[in-house]
Amino acid sequence: MKGYLIATLLILVATTQLMAQDQRVQQVDRRVLQRAPAVATDDEFLRSLVAVENAMNFALAGVQSDMVDWANRVNDTNTKKKELRENIAEIREAMTEGNYPVTVTVEGQPVEITTKEQAENLLSNLEEKMATYGDDAQMQQLMLQDMLQKQTQIFNMM
Repeated sequence: MKGYLIATLLILVATTQLMAQDQRVQQVDRRVLQRAPAVATDDEFLRSLVAVENAMNFALAGVQSDMVDWANRVNDTNTKKKELRENIAEIREAMTEGNYPVTVTVEGQPVEITTKEQAENLLSNLEEKMATYGDDAQMQQLMLQDMLQKQTQIFNMM
């Protein structure tokens, strides 16, 4: 988010500079039309354009960095969801077989289930975690889409 805020500020500054430069160009165009053939190059204007381009590139790099972070978060959450689905399936299979005690792996740790009630409680807890991971994944995907839109906006401005 920090990169996004910096990028937004830079885009606002760059846009303001571009608007000011555009007004200056219009003024120069009026002067040139009034006093043809005297045409002068405006080095300050060119330097400002380079500064704006650099600011836009910086903003784009910040948004792309944020996109990579959010993509990694989405990937991590999806991996956790997959592991939870496998754990839930393993516990359900153990409940179906009914051979207690049974040891299952939950979130990388072996857990010994000695009763059906214990299996049901563990299953309930894992299903709650699965719902939480699902909500997290949706929020992360929305953030990733938002970053993609911001990147597209920066590309369009460039």
